[in-house]
Amino acid sequence: MKKWWVIPFVFAGGGLAFLAHAFCPVCAAAAVVGLSVSRYLGVDDSVTGVWIGGLLVMLAIWTIVWLKRRFVNFKDWWQGVVILAYYLAALAPLWWLGKLNHPLNRLWGVDKLVLGVTFGTLMIILALKLHDWLKTKNTGKSYFQFQRMIMVLGGLIIMSAIFYFLSK
Repeated sequence: MKKWWVIPFVFAGGGLAFLAHAFCPVCAAAAVVGLSVSRYLGVDDSVTGVWIGGLLVMLAIWTIVWLKRRFVNFKDWWQGVVILAYYLAALAPLWWLGKLNHPLNRLWGVDKLVLGVTFGTLMIILALKLHDWLKTKNTGKSYFQFQRMIMVLGGLIIMSAIFYFLSK
């Protein structure tokens, strides 16, 4: 069964994304929808921000690795451009929609979502550095299977638990 009726919606969605001048419409939509659903379910913005920050830094790392393989003359300063583009693509629509900087949605004087994104990003970087350090201590091998994934997810879960108890 052919789903020919989907084609107009795909083109309409792509056209609307182009009109909005969105860098990554999927990232922007995922951040907005994810935040809205988590707010509906009662999840604190700082906890949601931890996972958004983790997702953004991993997407940036994957993109940088892909670009380095694809383009031999990939400059190091382009890494900052890629990272900035991902964070702007996810956080700018939230700011434009008024989901950021609400005066009652703050922890330590900073918006909870921005704080969560910052700590989620730092946790991923820390987990990846710890993984690399452990591998160098073990002659370039992981101590156990899926060590990198477990350390990253474990760090995000720990940071989510910390923000959960801080925001209660």
